[in-house]
Amino acid sequence: MERSMPDSHIMSSSSTLLWQLARAVGLLATLPFGALVLFAVYLLTRCLARFAAVNLLCLERYKDIPAPRHESRWYTLPIFGDLHKIRDAPTGEAHLQWMRETRSDVLVYRHLFYAPRLLLVDPKAMMHVLSAQHSYSFPKPQQLRDLLASMLGNGVLVVEGDVHKRQRKILQPAFGVSAIRNLTPTFFKHSENLVSRLGQIIDETTGPAPKAFLPGQSDASAQASEAHRPVLNVSHWLSRATLDIIGEAGFNWSFNSIKQDGEELDEVSEAFKATLLFGPPSPLFFLKSLLQTKPSLQWLKHLELPRERSFREAYAVLERTSQVIIAQKRRQILQEMHGVHEKGSKLEINKADWEAQGHDAAGGKDLLMLMMRSNMSSDIRESERLSDAELLGQMTTLLLAGHETTATLISWALHELSLRPDVQAKLRAEAREYMAGRDELSFDELSSLPYLDAVVKETLRFSSPIPSTRRVCEKDTVLPLSKAYPRRDGKGTFDSVVMKKGDEVLIPIFLINTSEAIWGPDALTFKPERWTDVPQSAKESGMPLQMLSFLSGPRGCIGNRFALAEGKALLLRLVLAFQFEPVDGWELERTQSVVMRARVKGQEHLGAQMPLRISRV
Repeated sequence: MERSMPDSHIMSSSSTLLWQLARAVGLLATLPFGALVLFAVYLLTRCLARFAAVNLLCLERYKDIPAPRHESRWYTLPIFGDLHKIRDAPTGEAHLQWMRETRSDVLVYRHLFYAPRLLLVDPKAMMHVLSAQHSYSFPKPQQLRDLLASMLGNGVLVVEGDVHKRQRKILQPAFGVSAIRNLTPTFFKHSENLVSRLGQIIDETTGPAPKAFLPGQSDASAQASEAHRPVLNVSHWLSRATLDIIGEAGFNWSFNSIKQDGEELDEVSEAFKATLLFGPPSPLFFLKSLLQTKPSLQWLKHLELPRERSFREAYAVLERTSQVIIAQKRRQILQEMHGVHEKGSKLEINKADWEAQGHDAAGGKDLLMLMMRSNMSSDIRESERLSDAELLGQMTTLLLAGHETTATLISWALHELSLRPDVQAKLRAEAREYMAGRDELSFDELSSLPYLDAVVKETLRFSSPIPSTRRVCEKDTVLPLSKAYPRRDGKGTFDSVVMKKGDEVLIPIFLINTSEAIWGPDALTFKPERWTDVPQSAKESGMPLQMLSFLSGPRGCIGNRFALAEGKALLLRLVLAFQFEPVDGWELERTQSVVMRARVKGQEHLGAQMPLRISRV
């Protein structure tokens, strides 16, 4: 799924940021004095020039667009802009406050080095940026691409332009309806494994305990547990389940994560899990990523931070093993398909011969197998084929981007159901009716449950796992707006935004999804029933599924069908088996790492968690 690092974790508090900047300077001090001087001059000149031009000379290009009041300290404002407010507030809250303050869905705020960043909570502008005609003119910023590449490799989420078009063409068949239909039993298999494990935990819980007695559980949750009603971190267990699913469905690898409680893992599982444990990038990492994109500072790429070194070591393990997996699957494909011929030094699959023999194009195989079959097809030109390194990038993308987003989505769904027993009961009644004693449903049956569909869509709308992403304008352009907005000085209006090459725009997925202009005055209320009578304003927005959770256009999420079917299978089995309740007195709020997680107010020191009380139905 389409990924981005959020604004909320670009920076820490102001004091932490200054300390990280000091560390960066210390690191650079080991280099030649001239390089250090160049870095310092560049940094200070860039910050102060922009600050002076806007605040002293009134030369701001976006002077007509409303802007929020600055709340940063004067000595951090030129460097870090308004980012501290984004970091300190729950996900999306700072932007929402700015919209209310300026009374505008279109505004401009300041980010790193006092550069302007547009916030456009306007569906017409967003669909313009994401459209087939303009999408490749708005790539991810280079520093964001560098960050994602360090985590995912050069897979479909990272690459841009013609390389992205080529990769997506090869990957598309693996995510078609027939492929997901064949993978649906895998979704139910691991959902049942999760239900079985949680049921065991419930039966073995005899009451509260002074210390955590479950993986991923806090001491506070252990102390709040009751006999056969433990408080556990559902995000932890859903992450395990989706890891097992993507392991088998993605490339036929068994992580056996649900059943493991601290056992020693094999080298590959350890490497995969190590990549998942990397939290949001530090300010030092982000600063380095940003600066090394400048022509005079590209030498910074040769400085390896501890995070980069650890990730490189884990990735090396994955690379070695992936080469074996890819070679094995290539041999297997050639053995299975009789329509094989040699062309030069390359072995290719005759797609027509294969399908003429009555074989399903999907073949019921894992996603990597389907990708490789597509990649080896005779109707693919040699110049379009993916290299083994690119196939590795797809594997890590599937693992890291594909499993944590679904786990986060269903975690938020369970949270909302715990707060609304009537909605939970209605969903459970539908599950009982359709399951009727069965362990699983077919893909088509799973897709036909109306209330399950409404609950999942409403969770996607209300708690999108990825609440925002960023794009940079590659050439001067004009963004159209859906209506006229008041100018900053209150004199007149504007109905378009002129962007210059290099300007950044935030795609505010969460804010668009919860816009009152699209969904009405109850847009910030969780209400699955809204999907039985979708308002005309949402239908006319032009967004797929009337939301931006999967983005849109050529850069839209290629795995949306996979994610929806997987999430529905998990939610269906969990609600059928268990009752979910909130913990009395505990209030959850949104926070952001790689995805939008939850944390408990007053327990911020424990980090991200989604503690819910769970019992058998």
